[in-house]
Amino acid sequence: MRAALTAVSRLDSRLFPIEPMAERDPPGHAIVADFSIMPGDGGWGIITSFQGFKTFGRFVAFASGSYLFSPQEQNDYLRRPDRPVTDPTSAYYTIGDQYAARIGVGTSVERIGLSLAARLEGVPSEDIIGGSNGRRRPAVQCSP
Repeated sequence: MRAALTAVSRLDSRLFPIEPMAERDPPGHAIVADFSIMPGDGGWGIITSFQGFKTFGRFVAFASGSYLFSPQEQNDYLRRPDRPVTDPTSAYYTIGDQYAARIGVGTSVERIGLSLAARLEGVPSEDIIGGSNGRRRPAVQCSP
């Protein structure tokens, strides 16, 4: 069996306002795009990951996974800058943890590689390190 464990850091990347995309937005008024399509959350974190595989005759079992620890609680960018802040715990976006895992088996048949794997990824509702306030969409997705 072979395995590896790594740790790296995620650097700060900011949310950027975008120009109005709908007629209901006043001209020259910047809005914030949905955070699910933004290039970053304005935070930093520590990524831990592992990879491993083991051979069983003609088959190879493999697994990998990663977890992003984000100690910061919220960024400093308002979700709706055009509205007054009534609840500071959800007025800003959270800087949440993230995880991903993959497990499967592979083999080769007459010089063609075949594999079958499942992937699980998600955003937990609570962070392991740091606070959990702010707007987030906790979810889990599994793909065969």
